[in-house]
Amino acid sequence: MVMYHVAQGRHLTERMTDGQKVPCVDGRNSLRLKLYRKGYGLESAMIKGPSIEGHNGVVHVIDKVIRPPINNIIELLEKDGNFSIMLEALQKVRKTEPQLLDTAHKSLTLFAPSDEAFRKLDKHTLQKIMTDTEYLSKVVKNHLVDTMIPSCAFKEKLHYSVKTKQNYLDIEKKHHRLQVEKAHVLKMDLVTRDGLIHYVDRVILPEEN
Repeated sequence: MVMYHVAQGRHLTERMTDGQKVPCVDGRNSLRLKLYRKGYGLESAMIKGPSIEGHNGVVHVIDKVIRPPINNIIELLEKDGNFSIMLEALQKVRKTEPQLLDTAHKSLTLFAPSDEAFRKLDKHTLQKIMTDTEYLSKVVKNHLVDTMIPSCAFKEKLHYSVKTKQNYLDIEKKHHRLQVEKAHVLKMDLVTRDGLIHYVDRVILPEEN
């Protein structure tokens, strides 16, 4: 884990680019760098003390311990066991849109509704989601963002409009917790090899944005 915090090369914040990947000295992992409006981050952490230069490198002080991700998005949802409906929806959309979860040049954020969240829907809506291919695609894409957005990227008392693969989501942070449209984030910042996941308690329908 210690070697995951050490990157090869000398990386100053003013030379960082959003989404840049820098290899770790462990030879197996990379760190994904993030640029925000008023700060810098990597993985799900914020850089609090940037670019402290020494004779043999640069130190960036971050606000949490980070660990190398083991699973991808699909594997983590499968491992949890409470996302069978979302997994089925993702599988159906990927049959016609195989690039849905492509992360060759980017990382993703998934707002993942649990099975319980889907069961809160009325029967007509749930049936439409699972039988109407076009509508299913819109619903799934409404939960996917083409970049990593950890909870630390959001500040209290501010409103954010975040572009998904389908629409825009209104997001705000209250008492250190995220609200996405009418959905509350139950578990934040689950880091995966292809991005990160936030568990939400409600399906975010595109027509409700």
